[in-house]
Amino acid sequence: MTAGIGAHPLISFDVGSETIRIRDELEQQDLKLRTTAPDELDPQPALTDLFVFPVDNAITVTVSKLRVETPIGTAVWNGDGNHLGEFTTTPWELPDGTYFVNMQSTVNGYLRIDDASFTGVHRRSGTRTQNSPLELTFAEPTSVTIGGRSFHTRPQTTITVPDDPQAILEALAYLGSSIKEYSCERSWPTLRGHPPAIERGDRLEIPAELSRPKTGVTISVPATYADVYRVAPLVFYLGADVEVGDRPELRLEDGYGYVQPLRTESRSLEETVDELLETCLVLDSLTRVDGYLSGPRYEYDELAPHLPFYPPNLYGEPLSAQLLEYLEVSPSLLEPYVPRWPMTAVFQSRPDDVELLPSVLSVLSKVHVDDGSGSATTARMETTATTETVPETMRDGEPALESLEHAPQSSSPILTCYTDAQPPAGAGCLLSEGFEHALSHSLPEVSDARIAYVTDVPDRADRVRTASDDVAPTHRLESDGITIVDRPSKRDLERTLESDVDVLYCDLPVSNDGIECPDGPLDPDGVDDVGVKTFVVYGPASLAAGRELIRRGAFAGLVLENTVSPVQVVRLTKTLLQGHPLADGVRLTGIDDRSTVRFVGNPAHPVVRRDGAAIPQRIDVVSASTDEHDLFLYCQLTDIHQVGSVSRFIGDRSSDAYQLNGTTVRQSRRLSTTEVVSLLEDDDHVSRVNGQPYYGERDPEAFVRESVRRTLTDVQ
Repeated sequence: MTAGIGAHPLISFDVGSETIRIRDELEQQDLKLRTTAPDELDPQPALTDLFVFPVDNAITVTVSKLRVETPIGTAVWNGDGNHLGEFTTTPWELPDGTYFVNMQSTVNGYLRIDDASFTGVHRRSGTRTQNSPLELTFAEPTSVTIGGRSFHTRPQTTITVPDDPQAILEALAYLGSSIKEYSCERSWPTLRGHPPAIERGDRLEIPAELSRPKTGVTISVPATYADVYRVAPLVFYLGADVEVGDRPELRLEDGYGYVQPLRTESRSLEETVDELLETCLVLDSLTRVDGYLSGPRYEYDELAPHLPFYPPNLYGEPLSAQLLEYLEVSPSLLEPYVPRWPMTAVFQSRPDDVELLPSVLSVLSKVHVDDGSGSATTARMETTATTETVPETMRDGEPALESLEHAPQSSSPILTCYTDAQPPAGAGCLLSEGFEHALSHSLPEVSDARIAYVTDVPDRADRVRTASDDVAPTHRLESDGITIVDRPSKRDLERTLESDVDVLYCDLPVSNDGIECPDGPLDPDGVDDVGVKTFVVYGPASLAAGRELIRRGAFAGLVLENTVSPVQVVRLTKTLLQGHPLADGVRLTGIDDRSTVRFVGNPAHPVVRRDGAAIPQRIDVVSASTDEHDLFLYCQLTDIHQVGSVSRFIGDRSSDAYQLNGTTVRQSRRLSTTEVVSLLEDDDHVSRVNGQPYYGERDPEAFVRESVRRTLTDVQ
């Protein structure tokens, strides 16, 4: 094997006699291609500019056939970059021409095929194409350029900054160097790489391989820790240059000479930055509608007729020109279509917090500052359906649907996380180790997940067993997937904490002395290497214990003031196994109604990997009559499925349009009761009927009919 062809710090290629591996060096992942060639493969380095999309490295080979192993998704564009569609299990013959093929898997791979005809097909029975091999057969030996782009989910390098806000401001200008392309396409999360890490030191040191993006946008701000942190998300997303100024403002260069104040008498800096970030993200997602990935979009159909510009006309225009148009759009027009942001990070006005900045920017979190001014967001955990755009019941005798069709998404984030060690109730405690450990763990498939319940009350152990038998998708776990540890000794609990467990619920109270076992307390400080990924603990000292468990290996934790019922514990486990992160699982199951909750680490990171990297979904059904029901779809944002991504509900019950993840959209047609029952029988998503969650513990038809009867009776 010839290794390191076209060596690159992000993407390299290993080429053998019949195989090519695209290697993501940063992620340590491979995509394998099998080849049939007329002669021995003779790879040559290629220009990355040959592709219409950003790639980090490329080579050229001549082949007669290519087989791509286990792609999650594939798509085809013509030589002009127009999206043609996706390969299926039906052979697709493409005539002579130039084509681009995306092969998305653990590595983002691309092909450029010049002046050739070929046939593409997924080799798998049935209609499902995810994870099935893709075969491309060429009419004759063909020169194919193979490119790769790193998913770049972790820092490639590190910037050192002294304890000086002006130095941090200068470093901000380089964080956007990880974004692959400064066009509207940066609204796709896969084009926003993880910013360089930041560490504190004696002087400013910026690695030579980093460069300042040149976008024609400048943001000036006073050199204070608070204001520098507040503008960081906008600086990162826009690739803006930064400079010290008396007043926060955004300037458009390239001859436009436009100045936008970022703080006014009526609007704080945080409010303005949040609003601009939302505006740019939503309008970028509309401008890209005929870009790399075309397709019907719900938000485009709703918004485009009311905009003062035609979004596709801005595609390819300089960023300054795009922003000049975006700033003319009223935020109130966009409000119903803005995704519910997954997190707001609340920093302190101090140098210590700078090292967390790249981690929160990597998920495009908003950043507020608790500097005593009262401007930082107060943590709120909204738990009822009425605060999430779908009505819990119908009001005043009519379904509250027409008003909801264009109602704002919830303006509060799913979670507010603080860098302070004592966050308010309902909020999270950010720890850098939580982000680091999330990146170091490989997410298991649902069937491979490991769940552990620890208790010293035999009755509760029995109730957990019973509830686990009743609630799907625990049935999809392997036989040894659920472990119940009853009345553990300190050593038993220590072994459990050190074991490879994906979700641990510890029903032993935490005191100032440690986790109370029957033979005495176990101090988390004494556990050398925590193998548990996500945990739930309770008690007066649970927050301190939770922070220690994160520092020693876990990535996310829920700390409760009081214990909750075994049924609630199992229901939470179910939502985690459906792909929802910890914070969303708590909100969906209503655990925060039963106990004061706080989070630690990185609670936006999911616990399992769904088949085909599918996004976790919530289905809301609202009854209009005894046999007519409206269907609402919400696609959950996580730190894997980030803001800017889109999805749709597959099936004959849904519209064809994609929607921005993080939004709730009513589907195009109503369902019958029989169809609703069929939805509930699919345990792949969270389901609610008239605001009441369905967990699989009851007959679905009886559940639906009882909900309909109760709901329609209530509004008469």
